[in-house]
Amino acid sequence: MAKFGVPSQAQKPLGQYDVKGGSLWRIRINEGQHGRVFVSEGTDLKISSNNAQVVPNDASVFNITDAHGRSGVLNFFGLSAGVSMLEARDTQGNVVAYIQLDVASIGGKHAYFELEQPSMALNAADSPVKYQMKYSLKVSAGTSVREVITAVAAKSGLRHLTISCHGYGDPSLGPFLVLGQGFRTLEDAAEFKPLYNVLGGGVIWMGACAVCGGEQGVEFCKIVAKSAGCYVVAAGMTIAAMPVHLHQIEVFTRSFPHYVSPKGELLKQSDFLRLDRKLGFKMISVK
Repeated sequence: MAKFGVPSQAQKPLGQYDVKGGSLWRIRINEGQHGRVFVSEGTDLKISSNNAQVVPNDASVFNITDAHGRSGVLNFFGLSAGVSMLEARDTQGNVVAYIQLDVASIGGKHAYFELEQPSMALNAADSPVKYQMKYSLKVSAGTSVREVITAVAAKSGLRHLTISCHGYGDPSLGPFLVLGQGFRTLEDAAEFKPLYNVLGGGVIWMGACAVCGGEQGVEFCKIVAKSAGCYVVAAGMTIAAMPVHLHQIEVFTRSFPHYVSPKGELLKQSDFLRLDRKLGFKMISVK
């Protein structure tokens, strides 16, 4: 029977383990920290966090290591403060084992980028975060890819384009950008070409969870960058839903941000941040 337990010293425990009656029932970590739990007789089951905003299920930070037979060590990450249940389900979807994961806030301030204007925001109707720029557009589910791009191309002299929506780095899981009818293919990435004249040399910020979480997602962002002649900043895993104020966007620090040049080349974070004055953004701290 599947069971969660405290890893051995050789397996390098991570977190604070609460045991009652000989059974592990809770693991506590801080936001921004990794945790680890031993899985006995259950690595072939579907194991997942039921609150991806607190403990994301992205493979880059949620994975099994040190596997032996049906046992191994599950690694996870505390993205933001809150509570999640770690559940193991059988092939019928029944929960056969679970424990609680508590992620504590580390307090302090959060980092944001403040963007120069005029800029534009595209917000999916179902996105939990709404960006607010000089021009902001709520994109309904029925809006086509071409209609989305046409709405942006109708503006002039934009410095930044921010996009808030769900996203996937693997098209077999869902659209790269769940915006309108969805940007689903690499051909859709080329549809950004009309933005060259209104946004060329600027930045497209994709607040879309895990759009760079796979090779095809990274390629999608490279094509967007080359087509629009823009820099692209996109997350490699789940983004914590945080409140944003006027003309601001999250830094994505904990979500493995990728930075792409207008030539479609990946940049180091430090190299991109040095372009702050040229590109019209600055990092600020907000409580």
